[in-house]
Amino acid sequence: MQIALKRSELKEAIAGLSRVIARRASLPVLEHIRFSATGTKAVATGTDLEQTLSYFFESATVERPGKPFLANLEALKPLVKGPDKDTITLEGNEQSLSLTNPVAGQPITVTLEAIPADEFPTSSPHTSVKPVDGLFLVNLRKAFECVSVDDSRGVIKGVFLDVGDQGSHIVGTDGRRLVAYNGIALPVESCIVPASKFLAWDKLDGEIQIGTGKADDTTWFALRTPRWSYQVRTLPGTFPNYRQILPTSQGRHALAVDEQDAKLLMQVLPRLACGNSKDPAITIQGENGRLVVLGASDAKIEMPGSGYTGKAAAITLNQEFFLEAVKAGFRKFSFDDEQSPIHADDNGGRFVLMPLRMDGPVKTQTKEVSADVPQADTVPETRTETEPKKEDAVMPETNTTENTNPLDKVLAAFEATKAKINEAKHALGDIAEAIKQAVRDQRSQKSDLDAARATLAKLQAIRI
Repeated sequence: MQIALKRSELKEAIAGLSRVIARRASLPVLEHIRFSATGTKAVATGTDLEQTLSYFFESATVERPGKPFLANLEALKPLVKGPDKDTITLEGNEQSLSLTNPVAGQPITVTLEAIPADEFPTSSPHTSVKPVDGLFLVNLRKAFECVSVDDSRGVIKGVFLDVGDQGSHIVGTDGRRLVAYNGIALPVESCIVPASKFLAWDKLDGEIQIGTGKADDTTWFALRTPRWSYQVRTLPGTFPNYRQILPTSQGRHALAVDEQDAKLLMQVLPRLACGNSKDPAITIQGENGRLVVLGASDAKIEMPGSGYTGKAAAITLNQEFFLEAVKAGFRKFSFDDEQSPIHADDNGGRFVLMPLRMDGPVKTQTKEVSADVPQADTVPETRTETEPKKEDAVMPETNTTENTNPLDKVLAAFEATKAKINEAKHALGDIAEAIKQAVRDQRSQKSDLDAARATLAKLQAIRI
C-alpha cells in the first residue's frame, strides 16, 4: 500500500501518537505505527496495549491500495522537519518500508526493514460514543492535576467519572487535595479514567464525543474528535467516597481572592519556592477584613483587593497545591481552624486541601525582608511570622469536629505525646552534637600535646 500525505498532517499525527507509543516498549512492535486505509482515507494507529489511539488523515490519499504496514515512530520523526505543504510518500509491504521526503525540492527515498503488520496487537473493542459539552476536557485536565502518582495507590491514579442520581461529577484526588467538578451531563457509566498524556494534551479541538463499553469484564473509556479516536482501559476498583469530606457549609473563616491579587500570587509565589523543600509552604493570615500571604524567603505579600471574614486566624498550606487551585479559577475559600481542610465552592467545582499541621509552640519573630520580585509592590520590608514544624496532613473521611467524645480525647493525648517525643528527639540530637564537639576538642588537645612533646624532644637533643 502507498500513501501520500501532507507533512503538516504527519506532524500532527506523530505529536499525538507519541503520547501513547512508548519510545522503548517491552515489545518492538509497540514502537510502531500501523498505517491502514478506510475506503480512500488513511488511518494511523498506535497502542501500548492499555490504550489505543487512531488519527484520521484529512487530505492524505491512498495511491496504491493494499495491506496495512507498520512504520517505526522514531524513523518517522525526521520527516516532520521541513515546509508543512510538502507531500510525504509512505509505501510498505511485509518486507520493507520506503519513505520519500522532499528535501530542497528533490525527493529523497529511504528504505527500511519492516515488521509484518499481522504482529500488531488487535485493537481495543469498538465503543459507542455520544456528544458531550466541550467543558468536559477542560475539567478533566484540571482533575488530572490532582491525581496520585503513587503506584501503591492505583485507584486514585485516575479521574473518577461519577454518574448517578445526584448528577455527574469529575473527581480527582491524591489523598491530600481533592477537586470535584459538576454540572456537565456525562453520557457514560461511572468509571475511573487513568491519567493520560493524550487526554491532557491541549491540542484536541472540534466536537467531542465520549462513551464507555465493556469487553471481557473490562470497561473501556472512549473519546472521539473529528481527527482522533482514543480508547483506554479504565482502572479497576472502588473509588473512595469523596462526598464524605466535602463540607456541607461554609467555614468560620472565609477569604475572597481578588482577580488582580490572584495574578500577583501566580507571578510571585513560584519565585519564592523553598529550594529543595518537599512541601514548600505558605501561611494565609486574615484579620480585620484584610488578607496577607506569608511565603518563603521572608516575604509578606499584601493582598489589598482581597477580603476576609471572621476572627483573626491563619492556616499553613502547601504552596504548589494552593497555587494550582488559584490557577484553576477558584477564588472563594473558607476553613474552620488551622487543622481543618480549606475548601472552595465556586468556578463550577469544589476544591478541598488539607493544611500542613503545626506541631510544637508557635514562634513569633520580626525581621527585615527584601523580595526582589517584579510587580510585587505590596511586599513590605518587615513582617511577623510563625515558624511551625510542618507535617503532612491526610485527607480525613469526615469534617474536623471539636473534641466532644473519649476517642477525640485519646487522639488529642496521642498528638500531645507525639509532640513530646519530637522534642525529646531534638534534645537527644543536641546531646549527640555536644558529645561530638567534646570528642573533637579532645582530639585537638591531644594533637597540641603531641606537638609540644615533639618540640621538647628536639630541644633536649640539642647540645650546647
